[in-house]
Amino acid sequence: MSQNAGFIGLDVLPAFETPLATGNFSVIPVEQLLQLRDTTRAPGAGYSRGTYTFEQASYTTQEFGAEEPVGDRERQIYAYSFDLERVAAERAVGFVMRQHEQDVADAIMNTATFSNTAAGVTWATSATAAPVANVFAAIKSVRSQSGLEANAVVMDLNLFIDCKNSDEVLDRIKFSGGNADPANVSAEALAEIFGVDKVLVSRASKNTALQGQPATIAGIFDNTRCFVGRLATGLDLRSACVGRTFVNTNGGSLVLEQYRDEPRRADIIRARMDFDAKVIYSAAGHIITGCA
Repeated sequence: MSQNAGFIGLDVLPAFETPLATGNFSVIPVEQLLQLRDTTRAPGAGYSRGTYTFEQASYTTQEFGAEEPVGDRERQIYAYSFDLERVAAERAVGFVMRQHEQDVADAIMNTATFSNTAAGVTWATSATAAPVANVFAAIKSVRSQSGLEANAVVMDLNLFIDCKNSDEVLDRIKFSGGNADPANVSAEALAEIFGVDKVLVSRASKNTALQGQPATIAGIFDNTRCFVGRLATGLDLRSACVGRTFVNTNGGSLVLEQYRDEPRRADIIRARMDFDAKVIYSAAGHIITGCA
């Protein structure tokens, strides 16, 4: 579902499943992870041991859910066209995942949380834009403030289009001698140029207008900003990364349920997820602003 709808939230802040709605966990301060210590061992003596002073962090999940009715009359009308219950389930799941996408976007595109620098030239100004230089500078920033190597670049689809059409990117592809096609630059090709594991492109959109008003469509991720950082690659909470999505699995992670509403002569399809999209190491990320 998330791939088809263009959601990347669970790639940016991967799920950490927990049976508790709220809890504490230990975080090793970045400066202690990088601290030099004397590892010389004298004959007959012991070895140098870590003496980390853990900091306590916490999470509190919140339940999000959406329901879609499947009326008996509707089922009769559309029975030969498509599976109405499957479509209703996809719609309900989409609302929940869109909420998660928004929470992740709000968390990692926050300049009050992460260090940030301006692009200088908008990436749509293809002749003079410098997205590669901007990202390289952000990678250096992440390393200098945390000692971590950024492994991902995150952006909205509109910004991705501007980035891959910039002269700086196209020239690198043309003269790289690789297999990338300048006429169709992929996220994988950009990742190779930036020297990161992946470029994550959010294709999800939202309507910000009030109900009943003309639609105002925008990307969920701010298309003026690009995030560069170290994303989680495993389940070890002590491993330094930008953050996680804590998912309360008491009853399941992403849950689909169905029940009967007889007064409406309808089956109700419900999707729900109990989560907290949380930044853990702000030093593990950097935001490029003014990209559009």
